[in-house]
Amino acid sequence: NAPAKIILTISHIDPDSLASMFQKKRILETLFGKSVDVYYGGKPGRPQNQTIINTFHLNYFMMPFEHYLKKRHDDDFIILVDSPSFNDSRFGGDLGFKPNVVIDHHARPANMAEEPEGSWYWYQSSGACASLIAKLMFELGMTFSTPDEAATIGIIGILEDSARLVSRHTTQLDREMIAALGKFVDQKCVNEISLSTRDPAFM
Repeated sequence: NAPAKIILTISHIDPDSLASMFQKKRILETLFGKSVDVYYGGKPGRPQNQTIINTFHLNYFMMPFEHYLKKRHDDDFIILVDSPSFNDSRFGGDLGFKPNVVIDHHARPANMAEEPEGSWYWYQSSGACASLIAKLMFELGMTFSTPDEAATIGIIGILEDSARLVSRHTTQLDREMIAALGKFVDQKCVNEISLSTRDPAFM
């Protein structure tokens, strides 16, 4: 029952948040016919993040979060992915309003109030938020081309946030989504981004 226009937000820029945003945007536009505006907190930072932005042409539709704050309306329908809440310094601190939908692979904040009526918050521990969004894509019966950009960026997000599936946060869901998305990826693109330049600060 969400309105025609959706505000899709991420608090920071890294491979997982970019993948989660890209996948969720695909779901909203392809399956539900929504118009989606995307806003981000933070800065691209590491060269690898900028490589992902350039490769998938994300600058064509991503805007800094402060642009949204200048024109925000109380009845906006907001989806937040890969972050537990708007109480995040990368958004500028506690903003005093809540998203309608949250999908995050971190633990639910202990001090977080219950979600408002008509909202849906999904917190599930996993190596990457992109694994949760990929699960939604398959459960909703989305079709993929070969190769497929949503599958490719999804694999990159999962691999990077789960440290190639060996981080202590990695779950069976991450492994299953790697296997499922792997049928549709551009492997050359995955290799190029996964092996892209890491600067001294990253190391």
